Amino acid sequence: MALFCDASCLIKFTRKQGAHIVRYTPPYYDFNGQIEFITSCAFPELYDQADSIFVSSIARANCFTWSFISNLEQYSVVLISHHILGDAFSKFLQDARTCLKDKNPIEIFDQIWNYVTSWTYNSKTSYSYYTST
Repeated sequence: MALFCDASCLIKFTRKQGAHIVRYTPPYYDFNGQIEFITSCAFPELYDQADSIFVSSIARANCFTWSFISNLEQYSVVLISHHILGDAFSKFLQDARTCLKDKNPIEIFDQIWNYVTSWTYNSKTSYSYYTST
């Protein structure tokens, strides 16, 4: 069995440091040189969209992001997955936003990772949209 989600990052934006990773898991995850792309796409362009959920992509993966403000600081939780399950991840992040909005960013990050890693994927019994050539 494999996981639906390959990795997760907690990213913070400050004027002094810009967008930077505060925490990520799993510790052995290979970002394959994509950290700059992940951090640059982790926040909405407009401040009035500061609490939003959106999708972006990097080489060989999709990034499902919940961006939010906590204690007057901007954070994003980014779920990185090679699966194309935008609807499932978006719905999950909407539910997480409803349930976790009063938690601190570290608690939000940890709880989201714990929930999403409880999902499993069995490639032998799941339908695949792609075939190898």
